[in-house]
Amino acid sequence: MKTITKKPTIRYLLMGFFLLAMIPKAFSQGEVIVAGTIKHSDFFLVNITFFKDYLQQEEEFVGGILDESESFSTQFKIPRPSLIRLEHGNSKIELYLEPGDSIHVSFDNWNMKNTLIVSGTKRVKQQNRYLHDLKKEMYPYLYGNNAIHFFRDLNEKEYNIHADELKKRQEQFLKSYQKETSFSASFLNYAKCEIEYTWAASLLNYPAYHQFFNNEETPTIVSDKYYRFLKKVNYLNLYDLNSSAYRDFLDAFINYELELMPNPSNVLHRYFYKNRIEVIRKYLKGDALNYMLAQTFISAYQRGELYDLARDVELFLLSDALESYKDAVDELYKIASTLRPGQPAPNFVLETLEGDFMSFDDLKGKVVYIGFWATWCGPCKKEIDHSRTLKEQFNGQDVVFIYISLDDEEDKDIWQWFVRQNKMEGIHLMAKGGFDSEVAKAYNVTGVPTYYLIDKNGKIASNTPKLPSQPGVGQEIQAVINFSSD
Repeated sequence: MKTITKKPTIRYLLMGFFLLAMIPKAFSQGEVIVAGTIKHSDFFLVNITFFKDYLQQEEEFVGGILDESESFSTQFKIPRPSLIRLEHGNSKIELYLEPGDSIHVSFDNWNMKNTLIVSGTKRVKQQNRYLHDLKKEMYPYLYGNNAIHFFRDLNEKEYNIHADELKKRQEQFLKSYQKETSFSASFLNYAKCEIEYTWAASLLNYPAYHQFFNNEETPTIVSDKYYRFLKKVNYLNLYDLNSSAYRDFLDAFINYELELMPNPSNVLHRYFYKNRIEVIRKYLKGDALNYMLAQTFISAYQRGELYDLARDVELFLLSDALESYKDAVDELYKIASTLRPGQPAPNFVLETLEGDFMSFDDLKGKVVYIGFWATWCGPCKKEIDHSRTLKEQFNGQDVVFIYISLDDEEDKDIWQWFVRQNKMEGIHLMAKGGFDSEVAKAYNVTGVPTYYLIDKNGKIASNTPKLPSQPGVGQEIQAVINFSSD
């Protein structure tokens, strides 16, 4: 069997046993210890991070400090079996640890690939050696330009054969390792997930990737029988959110099933999120179900449509989902409820193009069309001419067009020059702090362009109005004018 380790030296073995001997006899519940030595270190800090959960991609940083003997040791809590990422300079290693585990790693920072030594209990050592040996074994097939070649140059039949061969190769690799040690149930499940869903996700993604890497304008069409492989996927009984391949598969699978629904599946369609939730509830359960529902709610929030899913959100908050998932969704739902139509539009005081300050409250009695944008935003620039035409359409009426720039404050001169150079009409304001500004947070601006339509009473008429370039935007604004005048 190929490995990426060399025969341990007496020095490294003694160092490993010494550091492991320093481990307290009793862990606090859920704690692990990561210790090690790094030769030719770049600096004193060892970056050690892991995801609290995979929903918001929020990382927990624990770190470690190298002492004079180039050694470090750190003890921290993980809530469940987790992937830990250790980085130092250009060296990176991913470790799989379970609550109560301890591990010692040593390597030369100038040549980590050929000097890595993993010490610990037989199970911990073998599980982590398996991960790194498998990556080395499969690198020519799953990473870099070779992976692009397979997606680009193989037809559907050839790619199907290729994917099956890679899956079989990985399964044989796993079996050969299991002859030497007994993996934990959680790790074995993770390892099987990586194999199963690397295969399944690659097959699901093949049509899109084949189109992309061949620069084709139209989607790659595959035969009806191509998707028969989905009947073999064991997604109801084999799952682990630690597996990036499994998370990729979930996204691809739900999108595939969504395309088969009779109602329009385009993200801009009003039924998109309802349809997505229906598909998720139909096919998934447990952690996978809750993860994908929470992910959908976050996406709906970013598009200003979370409040439309009120009933679904309420059911989710009463479910057995992780508390971190429910807390994240609940927080967004509370914000979304303040931005739904009929609610007072958040006030703001911002600097004008001329250097004065203007308060939103000063515009009460007028319909306000607000656009958040930035000079670096390509789609925003495409709206400029349409915005000018739209404003001309409502000359003489009680409508104000406001454009709030989220450019960096140091780019203020660029913003002023850009607006004047392009003869952009309307009221132009700058939000200091960009996306972190109070106004951007108050209006839930996570991307640009973002628009709001406010009625004469200062209440939100629409949190997702049509863009200036979209058909029907004039009628939408006129409807608010007429309603406010009644």
